Amino acid sequence: MSLRTLTFALLLPGLRPEDLAPLAASDSRAAREALVDLVWRGPSATLSIAALRALGRHDHPLSREVVRDALQAPQPGLRRAAVASLCALGHDADTPPLLDRLAVDPAWSLRADVIRLLDAPRRWGLLVAADDPHWRVRYALSEALLGWDVPTAELAAHAPDDPRARGLLRFLARMRGEAPAPLPPPPDDPLSAAPWWDPDPPAVGARLSGLDKRALRAELPWMVHLLGHEDASARRVAVHSLRRWADTARLADAVRRLAEPRAPFVADSLDRLLPHLDLDQREAVSRALLASAEEPPAALRWALAQVGTAYPLEPADRAMLQAALNLVRRDDLGAAAIAAVCRSGVPAEQLVDTLRPALAHPALAPATLRGLGTWLPVDALAPHRLPDTPAVRRAWAALLPRRTDLPDDWLEAATRDPDPVVRAHAADARARLGQLPTSHPLHDDDDLRVRAAAMTPARAEQLWQNPDAETSWRVLGRAAQVLGHPLTALAARLPPRITPPDPLPETALAPTLGDAPRRRLGPDGPEVSLLGLSGHYGLEEAGYARGLEAGINLFFWEPDYSPMTRFLRGLPPALKRQVVVVTGTYDAGPDAARRDLDRAMRALDLPQLGAFLVFWARSPSRLDDATRAVLEEARLQGALATWGLSTHARALAEDSMTRGLPLIMLRHNGAHRGAEQALFPLAEQQGIPVLSFSALCYGRMLRRPTPAAPAPPTAADCYRYSLMQPAVRATWSAPKDLGELEQNLAVLKDPTLPPERADALRAFGDHVYARNRAFAEDVRWR
Repeated sequence: MSLRTLTFALLLPGLRPEDLAPLAASDSRAAREALVDLVWRGPSATLSIAALRALGRHDHPLSREVVRDALQAPQPGLRRAAVASLCALGHDADTPPLLDRLAVDPAWSLRADVIRLLDAPRRWGLLVAADDPHWRVRYALSEALLGWDVPTAELAAHAPDDPRARGLLRFLARMRGEAPAPLPPPPDDPLSAAPWWDPDPPAVGARLSGLDKRALRAELPWMVHLLGHEDASARRVAVHSLRRWADTARLADAVRRLAEPRAPFVADSLDRLLPHLDLDQREAVSRALLASAEEPPAALRWALAQVGTAYPLEPADRAMLQAALNLVRRDDLGAAAIAAVCRSGVPAEQLVDTLRPALAHPALAPATLRGLGTWLPVDALAPHRLPDTPAVRRAWAALLPRRTDLPDDWLEAATRDPDPVVRAHAADARARLGQLPTSHPLHDDDDLRVRAAAMTPARAEQLWQNPDAETSWRVLGRAAQVLGHPLTALAARLPPRITPPDPLPETALAPTLGDAPRRRLGPDGPEVSLLGLSGHYGLEEAGYARGLEAGINLFFWEPDYSPMTRFLRGLPPALKRQVVVVTGTYDAGPDAARRDLDRAMRALDLPQLGAFLVFWARSPSRLDDATRAVLEEARLQGALATWGLSTHARALAEDSMTRGLPLIMLRHNGAHRGAEQALFPLAEQQGIPVLSFSALCYGRMLRRPTPAAPAPPTAADCYRYSLMQPAVRATWSAPKDLGELEQNLAVLKDPTLPPERADALRAFGDHVYARNRAFAEDVRWR
């Protein structure tokens, strides 16, 4: 298939991420421009992500610019793809914008990616993450810093002076055998004093959702704190309550939360709250914040953005206008203040003299040019009088198509500017003025934006007659638009779409269930394989088929496990009756349990679920009598074989088992062996089957926690160790690929662990536990 067919297919429906592989492998301009155009059009986040990742193999200024711009995309997935691609492209000039994401990006997973991808000794910019509000980011930083041969005291000199950063430094000192500094206890959660507080976040959401309007309004003082709550339903209640009932002072307090964009969940909550305030609310909050220049810059930027959009400034607001102009002197607010002033309703000609000095400031000149560019006198726009920065040149060039009084030599110089955006504006201006013959160099520019902007009727006709003279379908589309022709007419000789791959043979889609040791989940429960497969790390469908053939019939499913969903739905009816699927709910209350149970059965098209669990419970309220009754009724109706609880909390597990429980899922591995002391004996005594999880301790049992630790065990031995506990019926495995799966399948052939290997595993686990305990004390809970 020709490259032109592939690039045209990007414009058609039915495109799949895997269809981009030939373009990623090609080093041609046509392939690069097709990928760039796909990012710009953004038909879907999935395709944009695939295109961004493919551009990471095209080292070209346009690729870098497009990927760098994607760092500002609203979707976290696009930003993560941009981070990975920029790091793959590898250029020192891209390091500062990547490090900036550590301070401002709301997605903790992206911030952790930046640390892992940019990790290098003495790259001090990474230390800005030492006070990150999310412990997983600080964990990624601690892993990086432990590999640096840099004294802890030197690290401290570059770290923020913050309790979280001090905790991280204390952890590093302990891991290096240094004397740790004393550390105060972490602050109390302000929500713990609320009457509806519960240690289990979903229980908080359920209690708040059950309050009537009067009771909910009485809880308004707590709602700003709830914007960052772990439970989504609690955050929804907070957003809804603040939108309906909050006064100006409380809403201003919410806006101040913009000062820490990294705080978990807060940015998302504010995105759901602030744009939906009515104009009166936005005006009142904006005025309240602008009345004090001591507010956080992020809050003032939001307030300035409302000027001229949510409300105009009236003649009586001259003092407020002057206050905004005073903010121009602050680099962190100047551009926002200028934009607000230019939108304020004050005639632009009255602002020219006031704002003209800002043209000399590199950070303020772009906003001034955008706001007042058509009013500024020609002498103020002389390029030699403006700061020579890319942002200023681009803002200046945007004026070229809008003004006809600028000297021709300025326009001519812009056509030769090294910045393609400047050249594109110059090309647009010259095309409008009729100054571009069909042989002009702008028509052959290396940047497709310039070629599209330089389109004239004569050039469009030339390309229509000879489309092979152009590599970009975006440029050809511009030619078709100028001539009033449909673009598809140019592609009439091409196949209508990318040819789909041949279907897999039916034998590959119909795996069989092999023989393997089984244990029963309780007297009336199903028989399950000793090893269960989880889809957490995106194992491909072929992996589940391989597991089934090896004898695995136990699968752990959540709604976002797409490959597992496709695999289970595609099983023939006979096999669907033999697999045991375990799923559950992260929410609280009987209605949530019934809803998530029904959703799972519809998604998987199964006649029965193997087990349904209340996930990650932290208080007894998660499995109350009403929820127990709903799950037991579902079992009696045949919708599920058994039900139970999943928890890390040993006290809760013990209390739940003494109250009667058909099934329990508990964390257990060679580092965290506390369940062996009381919980496993109690489960065996009560006849309660146990599913264990985290046998590898999230991979920590497979690598030395410190140089002094002994050699780590194998993954298979970690699973065997959990399976040797008398109460454990099965343990979960979450391989990410077929290679890891094959290693784990060895457990089915030989599930026993000799005593000497068990002793060695426990000894290694003690080292892992010591490190985990230190991390929990110093870092995780701060």
